[in-house]
Amino acid sequence: MKENATLDDLDRFIRDIWVECCGHLSAFEIDGVSYEREPDDDFGWGEPAKSTNHTLKQVLTTGMIFNYEYDFGSTTEIMVKVLDHYSAQKQNEKVVILSRNNPPQFACSICGNQKATWINAFRIYDEDLFWCEECVNKLEEGELEAYENDVCFLPITNSPRMGVCGYEGSDIYPEQFEPDIPK
Repeated sequence: MKENATLDDLDRFIRDIWVECCGHLSAFEIDGVSYEREPDDDFGWGEPAKSTNHTLKQVLTTGMIFNYEYDFGSTTEIMVKVLDHYSAQKQNEKVVILSRNNPPQFACSICGNQKATWINAFRIYDEDLFWCEECVNKLEEGELEAYENDVCFLPITNSPRMGVCGYEGSDIYPEQFEPDIPK
C-alpha cells in the first residue's frame, strides 16, 4: 500500500478481499488506539475512537502488529503485521497485491471422496461441515434425510470469514491469486 493511503483505504481493501457480507461496522486497534470509519464522539467509557482518515505513515511503523475487527456480533478478527516499507515503481492504485495464499481445499465431510465446495454454516462446529456438489444434490433429492432441517450452505472461500454470517466471497478479487504487477 502507498504510505499516503489511509486506514479507510486499508479497511476497504480488507472488506473487498476478505470479509464484506452485510455492511457491518469495523475497527482497527493500533498501539492501544481505536480507529473507526464513523467514530462516536459521545463514547460512554474510555477514549473515543479516532477516524480512519489517518494515513498509514501517520500511524504505522515497520514491525508493528495491530488488530482489525469486522462485525461486532459474529466478529472476524485479523492481526496485521507491518513487515517493511520499500520504494516501488510508481503506480496508480493505493493497494497492489504482491502475493496471496491459495484457496483452501477440503474433502467432503459426508462422502469423503469429492472436493468440498460448500460449508454448512449451521454445523460450523460439527464434523459434517464440508459438502461436495454431489452430496448437496443428494440432500436436495431427499436421499440424506438426516440433514434436511440442519443446513445452510455457503460457498467455501479464501477468507477468514468463510461460513460466517452471509459471507459468500469477494465480488472484486478472484479466489485464485492473480498478480497485479505486469510481467
